[in-house]
Amino acid sequence: MNQKEAKRLFDEANRLWFGDIKFNKVLPLYREARNYDPSNSVIIYQLANVLWAFEQFGEVRVLVAKIERNLDRLSDFGKEVFGREKSRLLAPSPFKSPMPIPACSIGLAEKV
Repeated sequence: MNQKEAKRLFDEANRLWFGDIKFNKVLPLYREARNYDPSNSVIIYQLANVLWAFEQFGEVRVLVAKIERNLDRLSDFGKEVFGREKSRLLAPSPFKSPMPIPACSIGLAEKV
């Protein structure tokens, strides 16, 4: 477990996700951050959110269960947020109908 590297990767992924709006680049970074700190519920929660957005609902369920096993690693505020968001994470998006394949597996080419 390398928490420093996990934080660096997590911060970079957050910058791309929230700031630079480069959604196609974040999933490997969040996954790698989780690999460096596999019981970090904050990293796992954000990975679950990204996977939910990419319609990978099966993996999200596994991550939600892992967060529940590591709730003690969340602050009181984090526990409150997770409590509110858990049902959304466990359900497919009500705003769109599921694609026959996950949207992230289409593999659109980037323009340079």
